[in-house]
Amino acid sequence: MKEVTSLEDILFNVVRPNKEGYAKDLANYYYVIDIVQPAQLNKLDTLIVIKKKLIKYGFDAKSLKHDQASDFITYINQDWIKNYGYMINDRIYQKEKTRLENKGIDFYLYSKYLNCNNDQQLYCYFKKMIKQMNKVILESIKQVN
Repeated sequence: MKEVTSLEDILFNVVRPNKEGYAKDLANYYYVIDIVQPAQLNKLDTLIVIKKKLIKYGFDAKSLKHDQASDFITYINQDWIKNYGYMINDRIYQKEKTRLENKGIDFYLYSKYLNCNNDQQLYCYFKKMIKQMNKVILESIKQVN
């Protein structure tokens, strides 16, 4: 996966840290979920209000596009338990996610480890790993035959 080098790699390109943000160690490995509550963003906020709140919280808001803002609002709009991005119905993915959660590894922790900031990225990661595993299995079957 692409290495996270700045806040821009994470927050749907919504905000970029200013000097103050860097001073607060907010630049790296800072996830949307970390911003939503302390910056007091909510689903009824307009694009302008979101920008103002982010600036007040210590971020320079980039010139937001409407699709980026709607991503942010959609994210905020979800129930807290489901507040990790997109809902995915894939059975293998859900099974793997449940297995990790049963071990006490919640999405927040393994998303930081894998540099995934939402379910969609995590799903892509699992899908890629499963594809690689299948390839290895197929190769080993060919070698046996």
